[in-house]
Amino acid sequence: MSQQAAFSSIDHVSLESHPFMKRYVFIEIIKYHHAIDMILSLHYSSHTSLITAHALFERVAPLIQKRTKISALQSVLMVDPNCYKLVSPTNVTDYSPCYVALFDPINQFNQSLESRKLRFISSINNWITTHQEIGYLKIPSITQIIEKHSANTSKSSSPSKVLKPRLTLKNDSSKFQFKSRDEKTQSSKSNGLSLLERIKLKEQQSKQQKQQETPEAQREDYLQGKLESIYNIIYQINGEQNKPTSFTLTGLTQIVKDSLHYPTHEEDIQECLELLAKRLNHAIIITTRGGLSVVKVMKLDREGDLESLKSNKTVHAFYTACK
Repeated sequence: MSQQAAFSSIDHVSLESHPFMKRYVFIEIIKYHHAIDMILSLHYSSHTSLITAHALFERVAPLIQKRTKISALQSVLMVDPNCYKLVSPTNVTDYSPCYVALFDPINQFNQSLESRKLRFISSINNWITTHQEIGYLKIPSITQIIEKHSANTSKSSSPSKVLKPRLTLKNDSSKFQFKSRDEKTQSSKSNGLSLLERIKLKEQQSKQQKQQETPEAQREDYLQGKLESIYNIIYQINGEQNKPTSFTLTGLTQIVKDSLHYPTHEEDIQECLELLAKRLNHAIIITTRGGLSVVKVMKLDREGDLESLKSNKTVHAFYTACK
C-alpha cells in the first residue's frame, strides 16, 4: 500500500462519537501518530543518534501535507503516553531541546508498525469514551511528559524498597481536642460531607447541568474556550498602530491556525471568528460578497473587548439555565 493510500484509509476508520469534538480532530491525531511512526522507523533503522522533535516534524510535514508543530506530538502522547519517549539533556523546561526516542528496540518497533496503528486507534476510542464530559484536548506540556518518562525510567532501574510497617499508638487525638461552636456550625453547613465528597458532588452537579444544555449551547461553550486565544492573535496582527485592517476569512483562518499552540481545525477557527464578530460587532465585521468572505478588524480595545467576551459568556450561561 502506498503512503498516500495508507493515510487515505485512516479517514475511514471506525471511531466513537464525542458530544463536543468533531471526528476530524481525532482523525488528524491518528495521522500524526502514523506519520511519526514512519519517520522514526526510517531514522532509527539507519541512525543511532537521537532525533530532535524539530527535525522530526520537518520530515512529518510532507507526509501529511500540512505544517506541523510539537503540539501534534503532545496530542498523540495525550492519548497514549507510552507511544514514544521524550528526553532532554538539560534541566527540563518547555523551551529545553527535546528528543524523541523509542521504548522498544528498532527491530521490534519495525515489526509492530501495523499493530501499533490498530492499538492507537483503540486508544483513541478509549479516550473518547472516557472523556465525554470535556470539550477540548487536555494536552500535557513537554515538561510534564519528560518528567513522567524520567520518573518511570528511574523507577524501573532502581530496586524497590521494602517498607516495614510502623507501629503507632491508637489513641485518637480528636478525643482530646476542643471543638468550637464555629466548627460545629461549619460542619452542619457541609451536611457532614468531607471536602473530597463535596468536590465530587459539585462535579456531579456541573456534569448534570451540562447534560441539560442543548447541542448548540454545548458547541458554543466549546468554542468559547478558544475565543480569547484567537482574539489575542488578531490583536497582535493588528499591531501597535491598531488601525482598521481587512483579511480574507480563509487567510485569517490560516494565520490563526499557524499561531495557535494546539492543533485546531479550520472549521473551528472560522466558527470562532464568526462568534467573535457576533459578540464584538463594533470591532470585528465579516462580510460576504460574490462568494468571498472578508473580515474587517476595526480599532480594538483589548481590555474592554475581553471583558465583553466574558460578560457575554455569563449572559449565555444565564439564559441557558433559564430554559
